[in-house]
Amino acid sequence: MYLFFKIFPLELSNLAENLIIVAFLAINLLDPAKGVVNKYMTGMKKLDAEKIARLYPEELIEKRYDDLDELIDSLEETFEEFEDDDYSVTSYKIREYEKLSEDELEELAETLESSYDIDEDDLKEARKYFVFVKTDEDGEKNLGYRTVTVIKVRNKWYLYY
Repeated sequence: MYLFFKIFPLELSNLAENLIIVAFLAINLLDPAKGVVNKYMTGMKKLDAEKIARLYPEELIEKRYDDLDELIDSLEETFEEFEDDDYSVTSYKIREYEKLSEDELEELAETLESSYDIDEDDLKEARKYFVFVKTDEDGEKNLGYRTVTVIKVRNKWYLYY
């Protein structure tokens, strides 16, 4: 622990902020799949199109869009509609996840190969995360769940549509 504080010195006035950063880093390092979901939901909360776009596999982006910039533009248009509708994600909590069954994983692997040129053997795992989401639309508070699917391709976790 001493080494950690030697590498990352903390000022007492910024202790709370630094603890939040340390917790965020720990989540991303200990469970990278959950880290992708956190980045996605943070991006939704902040309407950060670039942050969200970078969570997708390159092959998927290339097949559905001309390039990363086109995906970012598309997300920004969606976020403009959110702002026009006075819609926002106010908070979220990742509740649990389930791994896709062998059959679901096999079906997804076939879809990834046929639609996005991602080799079936490159899909290592996929999870569905259940996220409790609070939203605000035109001053009306709503509660609900969102399912966020992440895939592990060539040992890296990505967001999946």
